[in-house]
Amino acid sequence: KRSRLVCQRFLDAASERKLWRQFVLRISQRNLSSLRNIFELNILKDLQKVIITGCAMKNEHVKIILEKNIKYIQVGSNHDIENDCDMNKVSPKNLASLTMQLKEMKYHNSLMTEMTQKQMISILAQLNKASNITRLELFFNNHLTRIVPEKLASALASVTELTLVFQKLNADKYDAIFYHIYRTQPTLKVLNLPGNNLSKANPDLFGSAVTRLQSANLSDTNISPEMFGNMFMKMTRTGVRTLSHLDISHNPRLKLTCPSLLAEALNTLEAVNLKKCGLTEEQVTSLMETRIISDSSQLVEVDLSCHSSLSKIMPGIIKFFVAKLTSVTLYATKLNPIQLEVIMDLLAGEHHSLKFLDLGGSNLSSISPSLISTSVNKNESVILHFCKLTSNQQTEILLEACRGTKLKYLDISGNGTNVSQELLDK
Repeated sequence: KRSRLVCQRFLDAASERKLWRQFVLRISQRNLSSLRNIFELNILKDLQKVIITGCAMKNEHVKIILEKNIKYIQVGSNHDIENDCDMNKVSPKNLASLTMQLKEMKYHNSLMTEMTQKQMISILAQLNKASNITRLELFFNNHLTRIVPEKLASALASVTELTLVFQKLNADKYDAIFYHIYRTQPTLKVLNLPGNNLSKANPDLFGSAVTRLQSANLSDTNISPEMFGNMFMKMTRTGVRTLSHLDISHNPRLKLTCPSLLAEALNTLEAVNLKKCGLTEEQVTSLMETRIISDSSQLVEVDLSCHSSLSKIMPGIIKFFVAKLTSVTLYATKLNPIQLEVIMDLLAGEHHSLKFLDLGGSNLSSISPSLISTSVNKNESVILHFCKLTSNQQTEILLEACRGTKLKYLDISGNGTNVSQELLDK
């Protein structure tokens, strides 16, 4: 308010409703009692986004929100108990009505502040009828374990993007969700299940469902070798390929997959996250060689963080693999000096498509300052944190950036601060 009152012209400009359409209203205990007055402000007539944290909502508050054209609501933040919003005093009917009015609903409360069973049943019942909601995110159980599998599956698959984090559903409920995706033609295109234990899910249903999606986040889901095998077989054999983005990070049993099958399947994707999967040297080599020689491969974004097996790969293979990508994350891969120099040579002058490079945790101290400064400044986004960069290397990178650069983002944190403050200010 004080900023708008600097002068009359500034007040007139800042009072234009169009400027406030993307404003995110944060409701907390501090302003909850003034909620109606806030919504009646002329500049917030087109308000669409609300984040509610650190307070207890009642029916009267939900009714006020229902009167507006709110399309996006987030309850809680980062499953932090201090940011939780207690919704237990809101009637199931009002909460379901609010959810159905939205396009996006994110329930990010901690485990200590879940919805009641009646509230969840009411929301799912509405989803099984008709709603505008396209994106639904639920942290923790929220009594989903008590819902009949078929009703749960049909409701959750009715949205376009579904995120279930840290759930503890039984295998029959995961199977019901996968079956619904496979056998029906739901609108669901993006499925995120990080932190869910899928190890006992039916491999065939799992593979059939995931390959029908456009994007799947299956990070830390304890996927079994049989499930991986089934999914990869369907990825390579299916005529129409829809799956383009896959996150299977933190799944250690991926290392039990046949190298050739893994390489063929992953090269049908556009982006894959393999962080901390413990891939073997043979698997990584097969993945890279397939990408290098395959004219049909679509793979352009790869995360291979925390794979020490990369240090054993021939430098030439890594070079030609990286040259085919637009984004590569090689954080904590223990690349040796020769491999690192080959990558820097590639970026410095040879033809490549790379726009994002993360070499965090590598030892780059042996690379000449001139080479590293040239290669870094010819890329758009580079992360070199904790890379043991010398003061000369850092200085050369920044001086080259001052003379002219393609860089849009650079992270050289964790390398000491022996660079002049005057240069950093530039």
